[in-house]
Amino acid sequence: MGNPGRELMKSIRKGFDHCAKKTVRPAIPWMGDLPERLTANRPVLSDGSIDFFGPIEWRLMLSLGSDHRNPQTRKRYVLLITCLATRAVHLDYTVSESAKEFLGVLCDIWNADFDSFR
Repeated sequence: MGNPGRELMKSIRKGFDHCAKKTVRPAIPWMGDLPERLTANRPVLSDGSIDFFGPIEWRLMLSLGSDHRNPQTRKRYVLLITCLATRAVHLDYTVSESAKEFLGVLCDIWNADFDSFR
């Protein structure tokens, strides 16, 4: 049979909320099956949307010794890319809404995150 002193201590410890909270183990939640729209074998960004918004005022960081009364601001546009299957969102800024800027940002995203697109 077990140690009676140990059994007594266990029964006393269970009676205190503080001790019960310190010794509890977190439950690992069960994950449900992924929906069919996420498990289908389709190319990346096959269902996606792209939008621009702006212009927004972009305040440049001030260096030491600069005039803090007149901070420099620039107009920037934000490129919003949304994956309609996973509802993932990517925001990036551009200098203008031109096709050249769009393709430059898209190439940067593709090259930087190519491993995550596979």
